[in-house]
Amino acid sequence: MLLYEERLYLGIGRWNLPLDKKPKNLVRLAPKKKYKIYRFWYDVYYREMGRNRKYVNLDKKMLIDEFEPNSDCLYVENDNAIVGTSRIITNDMFLGYYYNFYALDLFGQDSYCVVTKYMVEQSNRSGILGYILALATVEYCKRKGIRWLVIDCSPIRYDYFAKLGFEEHLGLAHSPEYGEVKIMKFDVFGDTQCPLNDPLMMKKYQQLFRF
Repeated sequence: MLLYEERLYLGIGRWNLPLDKKPKNLVRLAPKKKYKIYRFWYDVYYREMGRNRKYVNLDKKMLIDEFEPNSDCLYVENDNAIVGTSRIITNDMFLGYYYNFYALDLFGQDSYCVVTKYMVEQSNRSGILGYILALATVEYCKRKGIRWLVIDCSPIRYDYFAKLGFEEHLGLAHSPEYGEVKIMKFDVFGDTQCPLNDPLMMKKYQQLFRF
């Protein structure tokens, strides 16, 4: 279990970005690193939870869906192993079925993103790693000027996201992949009293971000 902040490493990889256009300080994922993230998704979603069978490659033990490789993915790595991810699909990327399923047109001219594959390795779920990863996701969106962060969660996780500052966007819906989910939204430039917009907490953990 991760106990020390200095052992955490957060980075971001834009997998379809040409090397000659790589922004300063961006940590680009090499092919080997990309495989490790896809394998992590396979381990959590397929082996542990028995989901996402449609996108599973059993031979390579990877989970790759229609949104790859054109997405941004925050990841946490410890001892050369992926222990957490948060994938960000912005409104200038391919959104597929999410556009209608999340009724993203309701945001009008506001910028938004869809967050998926927000997950932490099993042995780290009782610690602070999930919160740090959520903080990093919000900070990334702030730097990109993205106002709304949209996510779906199983009803048993509603309280977790509500405590972070999320509110209902559409309420309950039926996901073709996960069954009953609750669709929620977060205002990145909203109330500074909520945990994910708290400037003191952001200052405390910002040293861990590498994007």
